[in-house]
Amino acid sequence: MANRILRELRANAESHLEESRLAKKETLEKLRRELRKGRESVDLKSLTPEDIANAVTRVVPEGAFPKEKLQNLSSALTELLTAAADTDHNE
Repeated sequence: MANRILRELRANAESHLEESRLAKKETLEKLRRELRKGRESVDLKSLTPEDIANAVTRVVPEGAFPKEKLQNLSSALTELLTAAADTDHNE
């Protein structure tokens, strides 16, 4: 009986892992599309902190979070990425 329970738990965990992998893959592809903005590829050097923050908040499914929270996230990401870029330039 314990072996059967363990097999069921393993199968259930593997199913959830696969769902998680697919969701991550879909989200990353949406993020790439947002960053490409219709172009063939992304020029990483041309991306601004605002570009990245806006792309991240646009891939969030509509209605998943209040707009105010997404705006706060976008502002916080922009601030964080700007500070990180400034740190890189100062080193």
